[in-house]
Amino acid sequence: MGINARTLLGAFDEACPNLAVLGAAAAGPWGPMVETWQVFEGEVMRDGAVMMVLKGDFELFNAASTGTIPTGHVMRVTSADGNVIRELDHRPALEVWREAIGVPETVTVEETASWALGIERGREGSGDWTVLAPFQYDAEDGTIVLQADVPEGSRLMFHQRNPEVIMDRTKAMAEDLKRRIGDRRVGAMLTFECGARTSPFLGLDASREENAMVEGYLAPDGTPWLGLMAWGEIAPAGCNNEFFNYTYPIALMCQSSS
Repeated sequence: MGINARTLLGAFDEACPNLAVLGAAAAGPWGPMVETWQVFEGEVMRDGAVMMVLKGDFELFNAASTGTIPTGHVMRVTSADGNVIRELDHRPALEVWREAIGVPETVTVEETASWALGIERGREGSGDWTVLAPFQYDAEDGTIVLQADVPEGSRLMFHQRNPEVIMDRTKAMAEDLKRRIGDRRVGAMLTFECGARTSPFLGLDASREENAMVEGYLAPDGTPWLGLMAWGEIAPAGCNNEFFNYTYPIALMCQSSS
């Protein structure tokens, strides 16, 4: 779990400004996060990235929603090495994390899946938080490993996940996309939902309700819909493409209005 997703996204932003990148990190069955696989032209890889470029006579509309609630307590990342957080407010990061959410030293990342880390993006005090999930704990070093880098000096706030908030924000996202596309015809829909949002957290019935709600707003009458489950999601945020966890990006390819 040492891959830094923002290295890839930074290269895209530099080489292809204003290119919207949407996608996901490969997922696996719910349980211990050991490894994942990627397939391209018949080759199976363990540490690869598979990408494609979509172009044509269509307009792209995209949005993303998360389902976490900020706790309000802000800390500073005082020591970090890429995607490894070493210290929060000059204390071992894992120690601070365990104290804040009230878990024992033996806790695993699967057992803390109701919690997340919010990293402030943009100017300080913006209130815009990129939600990330711990992917590994190093008890010996007292560190937390993420999938994306966290610069030293960043402001961080713990977030808690909430099923009702997940559903409410999915509905708000779908309503907003429906308003934005107006009377355009949706030719296809791509979704990249966090695999830890659905059955493991919402439960099967609520997951089906969420899918039906999105379909009703955005993909009626048999509109093609390709949905993928993710262990990390990618979507535009502000002027850049961003990496998230516990998030649900949606991309709509609509008939051009011109």
